[in-house]
Amino acid sequence: MIKLTAKKFEYSPSEITVKKGEPVVIEASSEDVKHGFTLPDFGIRTDIKPGSVNRVSFTPDRAGRFGFACDVFCGGGHEDMSGTLIVTE
Repeated sequence: MIKLTAKKFEYSPSEITVKKGEPVVIEASSEDVKHGFTLPDFGIRTDIKPGSVNRVSFTPDRAGRFGFACDVFCGGGHEDMSGTLIVTE
């Protein structure tokens, strides 16, 4: 399980490393306002609301580097709110 924290205008951690073929659970929470989490290469998308934990589960089927980002406008630094999922063999 990976704990992911969202706050203006960053994710912590901003880089997540997982293994191909192993199930992944991301527990996402917000420290301030509503954010989003989208990982388009794996069809993942959820809202991250303050005061609650959102879980997304998936099994990466290919190795590489994949971007994730906030897709809910959260203020002036929103466009910089992103991270990388690294899937190793």
